[in-house]
Amino acid sequence: MAENRATKSGLAAEAHSKIQSKYDPALASQILLWMKDVMGLEDIDTSGEREPFYQLLKDGQVLCRFVKVC
Repeated sequence: MAENRATKSGLAAEAHSKIQSKYDPALASQILLWMKDVMGLEDIDTSGEREPFYQLLKDGQVLCRFVKVC
């Protein structure tokens, strides 16, 4: 469905750009490594790249399991 969306422009493009610029791959990698250690997960990508990070966390299942463990 996202592939059918129009390109962002104006204020929406500025806001999107600002949000994207705040993403820190090194911090994302540290968070994923920590979650992997705490939860005992073996099959997650801990590279810190934006898309795998979002895909892992976007449906909430990993976060719910994380809350149960902590």
